[in-house]
Amino acid sequence: MRRWSGGTCRVGGGPGVYVVPERNATLKPFYIDRREVTNRQYAAFVQATNREAPSFWNGKAPPRGMEDIPVVAVSWEDA
Repeated sequence: MRRWSGGTCRVGGGPGVYVVPERNATLKPFYIDRREVTNRQYAAFVQATNREAPSFWNGKAPPRGMEDIPVVAVSWEDA
């Protein structure tokens, strides 16, 4: 796990159809993992904490064959 110190950076702009106005964004310090969390790992978290699983899962288990790919469709808080 790596700690980022936060700070201000310029975001937005970009070519193409999805251009958004440039602005300054300030982030508080945060931690980020070096590797993605797999569906299997997230399932263990769901079981241990009784949190909601992603809506496309079969109850509290990821779809068969997707256990070892990165989890998606989780809340900001759970991420």
